[in-house]
Amino acid sequence: MKPQAQPGDLPLEDCADEDQAVVFDFVVAYFDDLEAGRQQQLADYLTRFPGHESIVAKEYLRQENLRREQISAESVVETSDEEDAACETDGEQHLGPYRLLHELGRGGQGSVWLAADTRIQRRVALKLLSGFFITDDRRKRLRREAESVARLAHPGICSVLEAEVEGEQPYIAMQYVPGQDLAASLNAAQAARAEGEVPEGLPWVPADRQEQSRCLHFFERAARALHAAHEADLVHRDIKPGNLIVTPDGEPVLLDFGLAQDLQSVDGLTRSEDLLGTPHYMSPEQLRGEHDETDRRADVYALGVSLFECLAGRRPFEG
Repeated sequence: MKPQAQPGDLPLEDCADEDQAVVFDFVVAYFDDLEAGRQQQLADYLTRFPGHESIVAKEYLRQENLRREQISAESVVETSDEEDAACETDGEQHLGPYRLLHELGRGGQGSVWLAADTRIQRRVALKLLSGFFITDDRRKRLRREAESVARLAHPGICSVLEAEVEGEQPYIAMQYVPGQDLAASLNAAQAARAEGEVPEGLPWVPADRQEQSRCLHFFERAARALHAAHEADLVHRDIKPGNLIVTPDGEPVLLDFGLAQDLQSVDGLTRSEDLLGTPHYMSPEQLRGEHDETDRRADVYALGVSLFECLAGRRPFEG
């Protein structure tokens, strides 16, 4: 999907001339970033348009909502590779014992769907590989992810229920965790702050010691979950706000061990030229591609970057 911005679609009628120019410039930058594959957060744009935080925050949230609606609509209309592998019964999509309800998210190598386990009427999250990425190497990586996470038992880690790796459509069935990811929660909090309002839920970018204490308590619990993974010889390698769910009760749940390094495994799936992780949150040794030097400290570093971002409203390093 190539995003398109039309000036006539922007809510500019009630804006002053200067604000109209700011909104237009922001939307151009927003879609330029999307087209270039850069998923920027609200804090990035607030820094680029100082003095216009309120109107930029409003338009950012409007564009994000429109984009999610468009992705959701296209996921229903278009038949993706993974849907082709599911059989249709009475207009419903099925994959093995699971009835697909709707898409929760999509990445470069596949998608995650909310699904119903028809055997015991339980909701799960199904991680599916897309057709282009259904290779022997990706199947091995999916199996390694399922086997690694399956040996973890911690309330702060999304658990694996079962996996089908060898079939026409490989998938992992995972615990469905309601809530929103930390990146979305942070964006919502910053938008509320820009409006002079107190954020709902956890008070990211805290304004006083009490709010700061609540934020730190969240990250303490996230660190304990990450420690449990480390004690099981797993290094996540992609800790970031997008991989932490904030539950309705304000609890952290760690997601997506797709890039994890299993220190008990010698499968050699990580090549020396692979650059694994999300650059803004990668440790120096990860950025240098030094896989032999990458251990649990890289995860601690990434969690620290995420903490800094939630306290300060920006990342410690940009670029």
